[in-house]
Amino acid sequence: MLNSFLLAKAWLSHELLYHVMSYRYRVEYGLSETKEKEIAIPFRGKDLPSENSEFSHPDIMMGFTILSYLYRGLDLKQTHFYLSRNFTFIQYYLSNLTFPNDTKYYDKKLTGNAHTLAGEGKTNGFSGTDDRNDTIPESVVSKRLASQLGTNGKMLHILSRKINEKYESKIEIPGTVNFLDQVCKYAQNNKECCILIDAGAIITEMTNLDVSKYFIKKVDKRFDGVVYFSDKTNKIMVILRNEECVPLSACHIDNKKLFVYLDEVHTRGTDLKLPLTAHGIVTIGKGMNKDKLMQAVMRLRDLDFKQSIVLWGSKEISAEIAIINEINIDEIISKHVLTWVTYNTIQKNENDLYLVMKEKLKYRM
Repeated sequence: MLNSFLLAKAWLSHELLYHVMSYRYRVEYGLSETKEKEIAIPFRGKDLPSENSEFSHPDIMMGFTILSYLYRGLDLKQTHFYLSRNFTFIQYYLSNLTFPNDTKYYDKKLTGNAHTLAGEGKTNGFSGTDDRNDTIPESVVSKRLASQLGTNGKMLHILSRKINEKYESKIEIPGTVNFLDQVCKYAQNNKECCILIDAGAIITEMTNLDVSKYFIKKVDKRFDGVVYFSDKTNKIMVILRNEECVPLSACHIDNKKLFVYLDEVHTRGTDLKLPLTAHGIVTIGKGMNKDKLMQAVMRLRDLDFKQSIVLWGSKEISAEIAIINEINIDEIISKHVLTWVTYNTIQKNENDLYLVMKEKLKYRM
C-alpha cells in the first residue's frame, strides 16, 4: 500500500502523469508494427513508429505502453477477442508478460546527444527554417544566403494577406470519418479547394490508403483521383474512381482533376505541382510551432501569388488561440494563429534550453 502511494505521489509531483497524458497516441508514441517489442516506442510522426528507438525513462515507457493498449486493446495473437479491451486482463497481461519480457535494466548506460554527433569541427548542413538556432550544437554555425534574409518576414506577410486570413474555429472532430465528411463538403462548396494538408495530425484512425478510398467515394465529382503517399512504399500514388491505385508518375490526369491528401509526416519536404489557383485546407494541431506551420503552408509553392489556404482548428485549439490573443473564438484570423505558433515556439525553446545546457556540459566533460 505504501509503495503504491509513493508511486502515485512521484507521478503527480514530478509531472509524469501530465507528461504522458499530453502526448498523442499514434502521433508521438504507439506500438511497434513489427511486433518484435510489445512496449510503446516513440513515433516520428502520424503512424510512423521509430522502430529502433525506445523511451529511456522507464516510468514514461510504462505509462505510454498502458495507454497504447487501452486505446488499441490486445490483438488476437495476445488474447481472445472478448478479453482484448478488458482493463483487468490488460493489466494482468502487461504486468506478467510484456513488462517482465521487454523492460530492460542496465547497470551502466552509454549516452550520446546532438553535440556528440556533431563533434568539434565545423558542421555543414541545410535547413529550411531557423527557429531552433539557440538549441543546436555549438559546432553548427547558422548562415543565411543573402537572397533568403527576408524569408521569415515574407512568410508572415503572405499568411497575413486577406486571401489567406480565414480561420475555421469550430471544426467538429468526433471521429476521422466525420472530419473527412466536413472536408468533402468544404471542397464541394469551394471549387478551387483541391488539397488537404493535415499538419495538425487530426487523421489518426485510418491509413493513407483508407483515407484516399473514402475520399474517392465522397469527394466532389469534379475529381477523377486522389493523390496520397503509400503507407508501405512511401511512394506518391493516385487512387482512381474504380479504386485502382497507380503511381503519380504513370497518371496522366490533369492536376485540376486530382484531390491531394498530405498526411502529417509529408507536410514537410513534399513538392507537388498544383493548379495555379489552388486552395488548400491546413489543419492546426496541439502545441504547433511556427516552423511546422510554415513548412505545411508552403506545400502551395505559389502562395504569394494566386494560391491560398484556410486554417482549420478544433474548438480546443481555437480556445487556446483566443486566450493567447485575448479575443473571442469567432474573431480568430490567420494573424492570431501566427501569434499562437510563435508563442509555442518561444515556450518550446525556453523549455529545451536547460536540457541543451546539460547536454553541452556532459559533452564538455
